[in-house]
Amino acid sequence: MPLIERAAAFSGEKIERPGNYMVRIGTLEKEFLTYCGVTDDNIAVRLGGPMMGVEVTDIDIPVIKGTNGIIVSSPKLAELSECIRCGCCVDVCPMELLQLYFPVYAANADWEAMEDKGTANCVEYGCCDYICPSHIAIVQSVKDCKKSHRKGREFVQRIRGPGI
Repeated sequence: MPLIERAAAFSGEKIERPGNYMVRIGTLEKEFLTYCGVTDDNIAVRLGGPMMGVEVTDIDIPVIKGTNGIIVSSPKLAELSECIRCGCCVDVCPMELLQLYFPVYAANADWEAMEDKGTANCVEYGCCDYICPSHIAIVQSVKDCKKSHRKGREFVQRIRGPGI
């Protein structure tokens, strides 16, 4: 039987009728959020769960087979501040990494230093972002580092050829 619909959970403080719905593949998320009672334009939409989900700015995207949950909430109003070196991110990391260095290295594009601190081992779970009192996007800096290394490897392979 072909996959034509997907069960997805719609939740959050900005949804009037939260719940689990069977949604046809290809339905625009904007249309379904209107169906669920989201009328406010000042919202933050997160695809996936609260920890590992990805915040999106454009909701004119279709429901796909990987869509499993959408959280609609108020946008974060807290402003970023400098890291206070509290160590909360280190305490909650399941991989026991020293994430408090990651945003500093990412700001300077020092990808080698980030790699030395173990960014390859990061599972991007999001605990560090969630618990950070300074509201620093630590996981985003890890993603930037991994993307930089991926681009670097692709560049080297194009120059040297495959298999090197």
